[in-house]
Amino acid sequence: MKLTHRAAVLALTAALACPGVAHADDAVVDRAALEALLAQAFAPAYGNTFAAHAVYVDVATTRGWAPEVIEANWPLVEAILARETGGSFCPNLRGGDQVDSQCRVTRSGSTSGHYSDSGWFQVNGVHWDVRRGGWLCRQEGYCSADDIIATPQTSMDAGLALLERGGKGPWCFSTRSRRSALCRMTYTAP
Repeated sequence: MKLTHRAAVLALTAALACPGVAHADDAVVDRAALEALLAQAFAPAYGNTFAAHAVYVDVATTRGWAPEVIEANWPLVEAILARETGGSFCPNLRGGDQVDSQCRVTRSGSTSGHYSDSGWFQVNGVHWDVRRGGWLCRQEGYCSADDIIATPQTSMDAGLALLERGGKGPWCFSTRSRRSALCRMTYTAP
């Protein structure tokens, strides 16, 4: 039996992640159990860099990034996500929000003074609010914080658009931030 690339990856994932789901001796995969396992692995959850990476690869590919550029930029993207989400890797944050282990907002940061900062990359309102310049609204269709945090994909897409436009600049804007490890990392333009 010839497996497609996707089926082979799924079977291998099942065999490695959940040996009871895949049986190596007869290559039978319990599809429902595998799908449940993968849904859990790819669901945004506190600290889940695996899910963030999967969304990153998908969105960067859709934006036309070459595989070598995607690979080269992951360390920088991961560092931005870690810093901007406080290590939660939750895609649905607005400035000052607190979340539980499933990335559900448990305390709103609406009084933090940074509530326009949105998503994995904490994209500032100056980039999406048309009253403040709003190039993300005009060019990418993200015209509010809610547009950015609607899904993990929109959160990643808005952040990658900002990275494409400004490089590391939006996260390395002050003397102090430019001394950070993140700002010494390499960015490869797509």
